[in-house]
Amino acid sequence: MTRWALRTLAAATCAVIATAVVAAQKVSFDYDKKADFGAFKTFAFKAGTPSDNPLVDDQIQSSVAATLASRGMTGVDESPDVYVVTHLTVATQKDTAGTLVIDVVDAANGAVVWHGTGATELKPQPKTSPVDQNVNEAVTRVLRNYPPSRAKPK
Repeated sequence: MTRWALRTLAAATCAVIATAVVAAQKVSFDYDKKADFGAFKTFAFKAGTPSDNPLVDDQIQSSVAATLASRGMTGVDESPDVYVVTHLTVATQKDTAGTLVIDVVDAANGAVVWHGTGATELKPQPKTSPVDQNVNEAVTRVLRNYPPSRAKPK
């Protein structure tokens, strides 16, 4: 497949992501049970795996930042407590599937302390909806369990 054909396929796939049904998204997460999430007050973004659409990438970062801010965290440019690394992948085999991965990395030691994924089969919606609405819904679902709640000690 030529480079042009791959780019065209990737652009078409991003367009499908923008109009994909988010409701059927499968979400999972895992985290370091020893990490002190209460100590993480600031965050910054590190490069991950971008899509071929910078508007989608910007919206993912904006949505993640807004979600973390709503949970009391502050975005900073230098010396964050954690880095947020996002990955957006699309696989076309029998069906087209999209996966959004959000990793939270302890800036002090470089260890991933929280990992969330959201995967969905991408089907065009009958009506076009704004990219930001779909991205916000996907990010909200993936970050639903961040920070993880823990049972209080007795």
